[in-house]
Amino acid sequence: MLPIALPSTLVDEITDFLVSMPTQEQIIAFKPSDRLNERLQSLLERAGEGELSDSEKKELDEFLQMSHMLKILKGKLRLNMGDTRVSPF
Repeated sequence: MLPIALPSTLVDEITDFLVSMPTQEQIIAFKPSDRLNERLQSLLERAGEGELSDSEKKELDEFLQMSHMLKILKGKLRLNMGDTRVSPF
């Protein structure tokens, strides 16, 4: 049996989570791991100081794109569930 690797990116965490067939409520409650949040904070701090390598810039861009997609998904789910207080965008 192969060992199960820990998700290394937000894309990995999201796809692993979605494969588990979560409910709408679980999707709305989904948050990235503390490890990834710490990585994001580090990247944002270093980006503000102009210290990111090209690969780190790509990683930060991917993280921000996936975070935006999650916000849209959660907003649309809330609307689908009848919560009209939340805009999908």
